[in-house]
Amino acid sequence: MTPLLLLLSVSLGLLLFSLHGAPPCSGATTDTLGAGRALAAGDRLVSGNGKFTLGFFRPSATVSKSGNITSPNWYLGIWFSNVSVLTTVWVGNRDKPVPDLQLSLTQLKLSRDGDLVISNNATGSVIWSTSTGVVNRTRSASSTNTSTSSAVLSNNGNLVVGSSSWRAVAELRLPVGCFALGSQVWVEQELPASLAR
Repeated sequence: MTPLLLLLSVSLGLLLFSLHGAPPCSGATTDTLGAGRALAAGDRLVSGNGKFTLGFFRPSATVSKSGNITSPNWYLGIWFSNVSVLTTVWVGNRDKPVPDLQLSLTQLKLSRDGDLVISNNATGSVIWSTSTGVVNRTRSASSTNTSTSSAVLSNNGNLVVGSSSWRAVAELRLPVGCFALGSQVWVEQELPASLAR
């Protein structure tokens, strides 16, 4: 085979391989979910140090009281990346799981005001939102543009949501059953003068 023909064959092979590869994932290789991007089933945000992952997950099957094996729903959560057993740190839609049949239509996005929203892409219906879960969000009085919102999964497992005009540092009210080492607890409360010294 001539060198030119070999070069063309390899180039064509690489082109075909790249066209048939997996579709690009909006959050599969990054720690950031930016404005206008969606996190779909199978997409993940991974912290910069690789210790934490955010995405949709499905717990292992459980056995009901009647002895039937149930197939659980899907949840949005943050979990430890490098452990053999799925260990969640935070679950967002704990009370509003995504049914298996709707997962392919489900996505996580940032709303215009910076809330995390799980919605059905086909119907536009909201399944879950942080609209009541973000606390301590402060906006600068001069800026109301939040179209540059982003959510970043930090190295300590906190999800930082913010834009150039405001920032909420992992202040989702996390209904969590464990406390990740290095995490911080934020309480929106003023200290009495006697304790503030």
